[in-house]
Amino acid sequence: MTFEAFFHQNIFLFAVSIGLLVYLLVTEFMRGGAKHQLLSSAAFSRMINDGATLVDLRDESAYQRGHIVGAQNMTLEALLDKLASQAKDKPIALYCDSGRSSQVALGRLKKSGFNAVYHLQGGVRQWLLDGLPLEKK
Repeated sequence: MTFEAFFHQNIFLFAVSIGLLVYLLVTEFMRGGAKHQLLSSAAFSRMINDGATLVDLRDESAYQRGHIVGAQNMTLEALLDKLASQAKDKPIALYCDSGRSSQVALGRLKKSGFNAVYHLQGGVRQWLLDGLPLEKK
């Protein structure tokens, strides 16, 4: 049996396969790839331990009351300025109080070409609920 004959006998199968492939490509593109993720406290901790740049997006007073060990406190604008010279594929781990501000920052970094950006689901509130420590300065 030739490929042409096989194709004609199974055209529905080929159509479904092509449709599925297009769907998967479009959804992956819309998600921005797998490197822009919302992480649990445990996964976020692993990212930190693996050397990600850790950024606390909360205000200075919240940072002083307690922050994740190794975090740098800065605004989104300061972060964008600081990262301008950093490789776009170096992992960046963001967090805020609840996860909302870090979600916005993730989107901005993604638009600026950073392709390994992660943020903490539920922010520092969830971190504390999970029984993980904060450092005080």
